Amino acid sequence: MPLLLKSVRKLSGDIAALYVIQGMNYLVPLLLIPFLARVLAAEGWGRVMFAYSFSSIMAVFIEYGFYISAQRDVARVAGDPIRLTEVYSTVLSSKIFLSIIVTLLFGGFGLLNRDLFGDLKVLFGALLLGNTIGFSMNWYFRGIGRIALSAGLEVIGKIIGAGLILLLIRSPGDGWKYFLFLGIGQTLILIISFMLVDRRIGFYPSLRKAIRGIKKAYPVFVLHVIGSVFAVGNAFLLGLFAPATVVGYFSSAEKVARSVSMLLDPLRHALFPRFIRAMEESVSKTRVRVFQVSAAKTVIGLGLSILLYLCSPYLVNILFGDGFTPAVSSLKILSVLPAVIAVSGSYGFLWILPRGREKVCVPIMILAMGITISLAFFYAPGYGSIGMS
Repeated sequence: MPLLLKSVRKLSGDIAALYVIQGMNYLVPLLLIPFLARVLAAEGWGRVMFAYSFSSIMAVFIEYGFYISAQRDVARVAGDPIRLTEVYSTVLSSKIFLSIIVTLLFGGFGLLNRDLFGDLKVLFGALLLGNTIGFSMNWYFRGIGRIALSAGLEVIGKIIGAGLILLLIRSPGDGWKYFLFLGIGQTLILIISFMLVDRRIGFYPSLRKAIRGIKKAYPVFVLHVIGSVFAVGNAFLLGLFAPATVVGYFSSAEKVARSVSMLLDPLRHALFPRFIRAMEESVSKTRVRVFQVSAAKTVIGLGLSILLYLCSPYLVNILFGDGFTPAVSSLKILSVLPAVIAVSGSYGFLWILPRGREKVCVPIMILAMGITISLAFFYAPGYGSIGMS
């Protein structure tokens, strides 16, 4: 019984810590979106959101799905410093290799299409932010069960970035500072993260380890890329066909819908490393737990979708102001996301991935991504924000 109580307290603490960072994920946009939408105006805000989408996609290729695959590996060898050193060195070697390649490719694209960013400083800021996000150490701390520490570091980074943005962005030409300040916050927590890694764990980089890590994580990476296309790539796709103002309308609606969709994320992230270890003991018992969690999250997700649809006009008006009224229609369409993500996030994240069965999902997700991109090419040019939604 004492062991069970300790386990429950640890789970509750982890969930609480993740809700703190989740709360910050809502609080920071609630402070920044109304401020930036008014200071930068719809066009400036649209350019910033396009560049932010650009940096987020870049981060996806550097992060390479290690937040799942490496977290899973760390959870399995958490008590063994030698095996942890191997995982740690492999993941960081892979990220360094990927960072060099991705920065060159994305930087080249940005220089060839500089008009999309409006200002080269925005491009360079986006490149910086993409790298700092991509090198996040969450995979390590969550894998060893230090979820509260991971959440605390994220809070520190967000507070620093948001504080600098609120204090120092004052005109439509200051959009580039958004990326600089967020990058400063992310860089600081990266430095602290590396300092907090267990001293018994060494870092022995090599190209061989980098290639091996990339090959091993490839199936998870494919799922990660596809999921990110749905999560952060839509504004980028729309920006290829529509004016920055239209991107601003869509991005505003999508940010609200995805923020609501992520309300249940702390639960699944807290359970993920535990379900990995639980499956080592009994797959059948873990299956029952996954079903119970999925059923509860589905009911809550449906409720959130209904509430979001009904409150769309009020949310857009309060968060963005009268100048963003066209975003209401997009938000109503996107209000289905909380219900959909509640189902897919539970079953996929807590059942398929802990078992290492991600290859089963790859062809399905590739088909879904292909449909999304094809529809974007067809609908975005003529229907703008509504078409993308």
